Amino acid sequence: MLVGTDNPEPEGVGVSMHGEMQAFVLAGYAPLEVLRMATHDAAVALGIEASVGTLEAGKLADFVILDDDPLADITNTRKTWRVVKDGRVYDPADLLPQEREEQ
Repeated sequence: MLVGTDNPEPEGVGVSMHGEMQAFVLAGYAPLEVLRMATHDAAVALGIEASVGTLEAGKLADFVILDDDPLADITNTRKTWRVVKDGRVYDPADLLPQEREEQ
């Protein structure tokens, strides 16, 4: 089992994965299993586990830092404090699409 979808995501890339992870937990999977499916197992399925999927020296520095423990409640994956992409740290508010003011 893997977390991920081939459906278009109008709310933004990756956003629907939070709901999918929650659905897996509601179906009986432990949060740790679900997080592994969304990271390590997905990288293995794509054949890119040498560069992503786990936090290890030599791998790409792409991960999120959460405000709360997803093992206690999988919905805590929605509580992103910082995003690290290519080793650079971002505030998630700076990455979300901003609504355009009506002209």
